[in-house]
Amino acid sequence: MGVGHVMIETPTMTEVEQLRQLCSRQENQIEVQEERLEEGTRDLQQGRLALQKANQATESAKNELMEINSHLEQAALCAQEMASNAAMANAAKSEFLASMSHEIRTPMNGEILGQRIKEDPDLKDTSLVMLTSVGQRGEADRFSAIGFAAYLVKPVRRLQLKEVLSTVWGVSQKGLNSQMVTRHTLAELSSDEHSEVTNQPAGQVAHVLVAEDNIVNQKVASLILEKLGCKVDLVNNGQEALDAVRVNDYSLVFMDCQMPVLDGFETTKALRASEDAKIPIIAMTANALRGDRERCLNVGMDDYIRKPVKAEYFESILKRWLNRTEVPISDDLVPEIKPERPYINECAIDEHVITSLRELTDDKFFIENLFVAYIEDAQKRLIGLKTAAKEGDYDQLNMTAHAMKVASQNIGARRMSELCLKLEHCPESESNQEVLFLVGCVEEELGEIIEVYPQMLLS
Repeated sequence: MGVGHVMIETPTMTEVEQLRQLCSRQENQIEVQEERLEEGTRDLQQGRLALQKANQATESAKNELMEINSHLEQAALCAQEMASNAAMANAAKSEFLASMSHEIRTPMNGEILGQRIKEDPDLKDTSLVMLTSVGQRGEADRFSAIGFAAYLVKPVRRLQLKEVLSTVWGVSQKGLNSQMVTRHTLAELSSDEHSEVTNQPAGQVAHVLVAEDNIVNQKVASLILEKLGCKVDLVNNGQEALDAVRVNDYSLVFMDCQMPVLDGFETTKALRASEDAKIPIIAMTANALRGDRERCLNVGMDDYIRKPVKAEYFESILKRWLNRTEVPISDDLVPEIKPERPYINECAIDEHVITSLRELTDDKFFIENLFVAYIEDAQKRLIGLKTAAKEGDYDQLNMTAHAMKVASQNIGARRMSELCLKLEHCPESESNQEVLFLVGCVEEELGEIIEVYPQMLLS
């Protein structure tokens, strides 16, 4: 048996390298296919999410469309109802105008209209007030028989009309049967109320306005008036006073004569030229001498009190103008010119004044707040005094000193008040050195007040 020969051909190095490269390319292609597969999978997932969102948006849009359709249906029903009401209103309007066109030609159209209202089952409980230009004897009884609640002859003052409407409304709300309200019944009611409250504060229920630019004077005036039973509004100048009177019904206005923006005299002239011409105006001035009284009355003020204000001053005014009590003007309200008092060698603050203020209020912090307000105001005005003295502006010097004088009187700072009085009446012929000396004294006195006032709080 012969031996066979097998030949095995070994690949060359070049062929091996080619095989490796082929395998590598195939591996790369497989990796690329896998990446594309993964990317396709991600796109498929995102597509599914987008489809879900689109389905949700579609469902939401369907719901909103259904809601809109529901609103449109309701709006259509409302439009039909409004059209029906408008038609009814037009018919009623035509009937009313036809009726009124006839009644206006008659001499008693108000009486006929009142009868029609009282005969209507839906309107019969309406309260009626008759305003007539010419009052005749027996008319009030005739209108009362028809069902009118009040009868007034024009012209009617705003406050009087307000009182009538308040009375009629109160009777209506309580379901009471009351006699017809006239000017005479209002006067009797006011008299009865006054007799029942003779032991009550003079200004009870009164709403008053205080026009005053000094915060210390505001606090003291407000304290006293509230103690007397008044509701108090405060303004800082004449323009604010005009604005306040336009929107409120005040029983009285207390008007400072010297104020910024618009002083008390110009403000009074403006009020007297307006629809609020009848409101009583009481001047508050630190110069309430005989000549000043004439000036106040000439511009239209009704009365006046001097500052610093006191409880008895306000009480007399309230009795005179609210309760119409004949209270004579005392010499204390209108003092004669007095000689200048000598410089007072006493404590910087009068304890009696503080005690009197403390007795007017239960607020234990009132005195402290008053002093804080005074000191802050005085420090600002002291700067004004120094500037006016250096520049020789005697008008500004006198006005600033006047304001400090009154505020000082209100807290019992008598020595400071005396110094400010001298500056207030300082003539232009006075040497500048003398003026600067007085301003320096004011500054020293203010320092002593600041040092002493804590002791007043403890006393």
